[in-house]
Amino acid sequence: MALHGIDIASWQADMNAGKMDADFVIVKATGGTGYVNPHCDKHFQQAKKAGKLLGVYHYANEKGLEGTAKQEANYFVKNAKNYLKGDAIPVLDWEASNKGNVQWALDWLNEVERQTGIKPWFYTYTNVLNTYNFTPIYKNDNALWIAQYPDMNTHRGYNKNQQPPKTRNFPNGPAAYQYSSTTVISGYGSPIDVDIFYGDKKAWQAYATPSGEKPKEAPKKKESKPKKKSNDAVAKEVIDGKWGNEPDRSKKLKSSGYDPKAVQKIVDKKLAPKSSGSKTYTVKSGDTLSGIGSKLGVNWKTLANQNGLKSPYTIHPGQKLKYSGGSSSKTYKVKSGDTLSGIGQKLGISWKTLANKNGLKNPYTLYPGQKIKY
Repeated sequence: MALHGIDIASWQADMNAGKMDADFVIVKATGGTGYVNPHCDKHFQQAKKAGKLLGVYHYANEKGLEGTAKQEANYFVKNAKNYLKGDAIPVLDWEASNKGNVQWALDWLNEVERQTGIKPWFYTYTNVLNTYNFTPIYKNDNALWIAQYPDMNTHRGYNKNQQPPKTRNFPNGPAAYQYSSTTVISGYGSPIDVDIFYGDKKAWQAYATPSGEKPKEAPKKKESKPKKKSNDAVAKEVIDGKWGNEPDRSKKLKSSGYDPKAVQKIVDKKLAPKSSGSKTYTVKSGDTLSGIGSKLGVNWKTLANQNGLKSPYTIHPGQKLKYSGGSSSKTYKVKSGDTLSGIGQKLGISWKTLANKNGLKNPYTLYPGQKIKY
């Protein structure tokens, strides 16, 4: 198992670290006794928000700002302390003018550990490692992050099978390997340093955790649930044709957490003709309920209910039928994709009644914007 990531400094000021194709991001925080990377916090917070693993490093003996090991350790912790609470691994970048002073490096590593409870990593190049005796740091159990570049060609993407170089004085090998400074990674157009960590997410978090504490879990992205609409809003969508026709409409409403009957009740109320007072119709020879309903613009079932008629719905000439609404017909504006049968289902009216009322004949052509009386 290995993770792949990048290390950055102020040179990458315009980078959005959160958008980088990287499992981890290590950011330069400080140098010597007087330098703070002005882009450190921006990059750190971008990467943290994106759920990436993190590290922050101190450049020892920054030119012109050199101090003692304790002075520089204090300066680093003072400026990076809010990152060192289980979020990031602290690192000593060892490549400046005092690189032969192994005791200085050891003192810095121990002082940072004393103040934070986290054992820092030790970063350097293979030629430095091979020149001086860093056995005391190995015996102090500080993990090694080694740098060595097989070439200086421009590469694209990680070498996911990159093997580490031999590491003198560190027989167990490095925890991480910086194998290129000329690789282009998705999210940034210019070549940058790329690294491989020989471990998994839990191992990284263990390195970043203060002694005696449990490792933090990487923040999980909250999944935003769609806000449930009111039945009234859904009823309007039904009228607009967004939920299709029955019987599929009821299935869709139910699977989305809505009560189809409650929604239909609102639809019926919205589409019901406004009452204009009770009226009567005198039945003529040959009349049928459906025919009368078509003439009056009233659903024949509504006529039956209003007049207490039940199957087989027998009527006789001279009979007075009460009805309301009716001829004060409303209109429905045809939308793209509408059909007569679909409109009829929405309005609770037979499509044939709609066709007759609006003088439509086979093939019953409709067009968007057309007004249908009902």
